[in-house]
Amino acid sequence: MIKLKRNVNFTAQSIKELMQGSVECQVTLMDMMDKLYADMKKRVGIDRVEGSLVHYKQARTTLGKFVGAKFKTKDVAFGQLTNQYISDYYEFLITDCGFMSNSTRKHLAILKKACRLAYKEGYADRLFFANYSLPKMQVGTPRTITPENFKKIQSLEIPKDKESLMLSRDLLLFSCYTGAAYIDAVSVTRSNLVTDEEGNLWLKYNRHKTKALAQVKLLPEAINLIEKYKDERRGTLMPYQKYKTLWDNLRKIFKSAGSTQMVSPHMGRHYYASIVTLAENVPIDVISKMLEHTNITQTQVYARVTQKKLFEEAAKFAEATKDLVLVLLTML
Repeated sequence: MIKLKRNVNFTAQSIKELMQGSVECQVTLMDMMDKLYADMKKRVGIDRVEGSLVHYKQARTTLGKFVGAKFKTKDVAFGQLTNQYISDYYEFLITDCGFMSNSTRKHLAILKKACRLAYKEGYADRLFFANYSLPKMQVGTPRTITPENFKKIQSLEIPKDKESLMLSRDLLLFSCYTGAAYIDAVSVTRSNLVTDEEGNLWLKYNRHKTKALAQVKLLPEAINLIEKYKDERRGTLMPYQKYKTLWDNLRKIFKSAGSTQMVSPHMGRHYYASIVTLAENVPIDVISKMLEHTNITQTQVYARVTQKKLFEEAAKFAEATKDLVLVLLTML
């Protein structure tokens, strides 16, 4: 296979093949997607988390389906791309795949990244889609586990010989009780446990995503999970489980528990921020500090007010005002 790059020797045949956009003689679009995935895989555990790798794999698969649908082939050379390509891909993601705006944005961003890499390394003669603006990120209330579904998952009886399923459920619960993201939940060690002057146990660690310090006072349920998996031969508080295995097992658990929603591993963090802490009347600024958000606006998005909380506040208001008498004063 001939790889054509800028500023390299060439032949008449290579020029002909390049002008014709021959897939056989060029590094192709899917080649670049594979390279992005391979590069990302090498960085997992260094400056990237395994969850990010899943996005790149899904983006590669989805783009492959689009190429097959549009070009009736498995791959395309960069010489075959046009500015309309990315707009058509956007429509494909929305209509055929049913992706929401933010998911679509991630896929388009990875495609643009592949094109930048191809141009940088000399496999494309121009920077494709450089002027294409990605859809704006939609900021809404993050999905969380409902209290009803949480109870179903928490109380589900899992046979002792199903250790992988048991661990997946417990990793989700650990996230619900501590607000730790997946990569942090499987990385924290006993050195991250700190006891304060009042004897309370805290989990203090630097988040993989931001490197910022998170400080969480541990609930009894979280302490019980730590004790359950205590093993001096293992450095971490919780056993390690691959992200994909966790995802696959959680799907089985949700089905067995009769959950009415599909729950992702990261929704445990949302549950902690929006249900657990608010139910304990933890102030929003304290929640922000515990989760180590860079600004309180992030926490306000996470920490939605639950219906139960609204009813409780309404009841308090009614109780406080029941003896008030409306007095109309007439100015003479």
